[in-house]
Amino acid sequence: MQQDKILVTGATGNVGREVINALAAHGDAANVVAATLDERDAQRVPPGIATARLVFGEDATYPGAFVGVRKLFLMRPPQITDVQRYIFPIIDHAKAVGVEQIAFLSLLGVENNQQ
Repeated sequence: MQQDKILVTGATGNVGREVINALAAHGDAANVVAATLDERDAQRVPPGIATARLVFGEDATYPGAFVGVRKLFLMRPPQITDVQRYIFPIIDHAKAVGVEQIAFLSLLGVENNQQ
């Protein structure tokens, strides 16, 4: 029986890659979905990890990325300062499709970032 999937944003960055590696080390690799921006980004994901296109602010990418997902590791990209516009819609979509757990990682002092 297949377990519920875990969607990891920031999957090709320093933090997201470590989240994926930790999940894989605990035997969850088959349940991990790495959120990627495009095909080139997807090529940077470790072998054996599924990928799904997810772009902050592009609502059309949300449904495909959340298929079978029940847990979300949501990392706010450093360049995003408008969380209402780019982060809240992903959280709303996750809740609407039945995601049961969201781990959110942001940055210290983010309110001081310049656009």
